[in-house]
Amino acid sequence: KKERAEQTATGIGKLMTALGKELHDNLMAIVSAMSDDINAKWEYANYGKEFGPLPPYCKVLPAGSAIQPKRAGYLFQRFTEYVYSQIPLLKVLTDPKIAAKVMGSDPFLLPFRGWMPKPEKVVERWETDEEVAAQLIRGVNPMKIEVVNDKGKLPEGLQDLSDDEGRSVDDLIKDKSLFMCDYYELQHGDYDKEGGFYTHQARLDALNRNVGTLKYWYAPILAVYKRKSGELAILGFQLTRFTDKPNKIYTKGSTPGEEYLLAKLHLTCADNQHHQFASHLGLTHLLVEPFAVGLHNSFPTDPNTGARHPIAALLAPHFHDTIGINFLARQTLVSEVAPFTDATFSPGTVNALKIFSTAYQDWTFFGGNFKNDLKRRGFSEDCSDQLDGFYYRDDGFLIWNALEKYVASVVDAFYSGGDSDVEKDPKLQDWCDEMRGPAQISSFPASFKDRATLVEACTSIIFSCSAQHAAVNFSQLRYVSYVPNRADALFKPMMHGADLDRKEVLKALPGVVNSEFQTLFSYLLTAEPDNPFSEYENPAIKKQFPDAWQGFVSDLEEIAARIEARNKDLLAKDQIPYEYLLPSRLPQSINI
Repeated sequence: KKERAEQTATGIGKLMTALGKELHDNLMAIVSAMSDDINAKWEYANYGKEFGPLPPYCKVLPAGSAIQPKRAGYLFQRFTEYVYSQIPLLKVLTDPKIAAKVMGSDPFLLPFRGWMPKPEKVVERWETDEEVAAQLIRGVNPMKIEVVNDKGKLPEGLQDLSDDEGRSVDDLIKDKSLFMCDYYELQHGDYDKEGGFYTHQARLDALNRNVGTLKYWYAPILAVYKRKSGELAILGFQLTRFTDKPNKIYTKGSTPGEEYLLAKLHLTCADNQHHQFASHLGLTHLLVEPFAVGLHNSFPTDPNTGARHPIAALLAPHFHDTIGINFLARQTLVSEVAPFTDATFSPGTVNALKIFSTAYQDWTFFGGNFKNDLKRRGFSEDCSDQLDGFYYRDDGFLIWNALEKYVASVVDAFYSGGDSDVEKDPKLQDWCDEMRGPAQISSFPASFKDRATLVEACTSIIFSCSAQHAAVNFSQLRYVSYVPNRADALFKPMMHGADLDRKEVLKALPGVVNSEFQTLFSYLLTAEPDNPFSEYENPAIKKQFPDAWQGFVSDLEEIAARIEARNKDLLAKDQIPYEYLLPSRLPQSINI
């Protein structure tokens, strides 16, 4: 026990030291890659073909695009807060008596001390079907759940299930109470034909050796239903996708307790992979970057006056620091030299980018925006889907509508002559040509012929840069920091049988060092914004279109009041609030 405690303490110490050195090395890399010509066109670069189709990125780090010193200082402060919070942990683990006691209870609670808040309700409820299902609409990944209105959408093994109130799948569809999640994007990696799972072994080429042990994941299909009380619960799910034999169906009533828990660990781990690499890294960070480059190249700043085209002035604040934070991610999380993701996430770096590539190939510019993606999945602003508590949808529409009204006010004022003014603007055509050409966004409009299309395009971009990223990023502190709730990686495949023991099940979860990394990054990546919408300033728009600017600020104040009142009511009912689209918590750009 003493040896294990000392090894754990040593491992954590090495992790902290390595991260500090990594931050220093990346700062030097940023400096060396900077371009100092602010008016030059920015070049695009492409990820390797082995990943599949991906959005291009900015080849250099342009002047002014690096993370600003104040923001970098705050991130370092956040890192230091976490390290200081873990000092008592190191002392505990070096005392074999205390270590044995702590490690024998719940080692995943160890990081929650000092500055690191414990997500109390998640820790209490994570094992329940109801909590797993509820997190599909109020957790980190509200991007997967969809309405089932046709029994044929479900695999055969899920079509014959009934809920705990005796309703069949047909009954649930009739009651508008059936939903599903299909994680088809996760079908990448080394496939085990017998077990139906995927594996990845991390390797560090610099040391010419493997890192850690084999990691496992599945590509599940999940059915959830709404009880008559309005609460969501799991109907059943399959982890495998066999085509030559039946897929095992997991339900609370038919699967032994510990086997069912392990199956749910694999289910939530799969949702975590989709969230991290498709919903978060891919469809916000990586997707937004070519739009930032394209805007700069299409709407150059006047070298004499510093003025910009109103569309550029409208959109530019929402790309602030995005190229810089993505550059940093390419030196760390998805680095070709020593990627953190390769050792800490089940699929590793290459498979992770393939997962995003699969999702990206299904994305289109208008079809993938907030309102149209929800519509595709069966959800609408009027809540005709009858799903209560879907706050990403509810708060998202508040933000979307305010943005759309704001953008329309600017567009209508600038193109006061109507649609013909839009069609005749050569800078808009330059933008279309840039986005469909070098930026490789083939679904971007070939031209703008009316104000409505331009408004939707600009609203879509701003929402992705702000609200969409906020929803899938800032929720991580509550839902990802406690590792069992949604592990970054699992180290055992499914095991079966009524005699399966909990200790064996929990061995599938990451060890202390990997868990510390997961908790640390949930803290780092949720640093408070320094440019929230509650402090919205856009001097160029405010000066040229004061009514549009003031109207938007007023709408944001009303939205804040509505969300705060709703969250106060949720807390009074002992429910978890949804805070991620509050204007005071909502950054204007992707800068973390």
